[in-house]
Amino acid sequence: MHHQRHRVPTGELAPCLVLPPERHRLLRLVLVKVEGASSPVNCLIAQANAEGVCLGLDIGQVLAHSDIERVEFLIDQVASQRLAELADDAPP
Repeated sequence: MHHQRHRVPTGELAPCLVLPPERHRLLRLVLVKVEGASSPVNCLIAQANAEGVCLGLDIGQVLAHSDIERVEFLIDQVASQRLAELADDAPP
């Protein structure tokens, strides 16, 4: 059963990072996929997809570059945490 671990107040993707609702929803969805990855490979794929979303938002100048950098940092943190969890859960 997959449960969400990303605990950020509603309306903020990261502390003090408030995005337009449609962008917030999109980025939260890609983060949830990273968090819920069932294997290290799936986590890395989800991380790459999330980074691709950020790249698209940056190229399209949809968000400020500084906001995108903060989201990319958050993606890296979430992926690192999930990979560590998956390593801890791996059989010896």
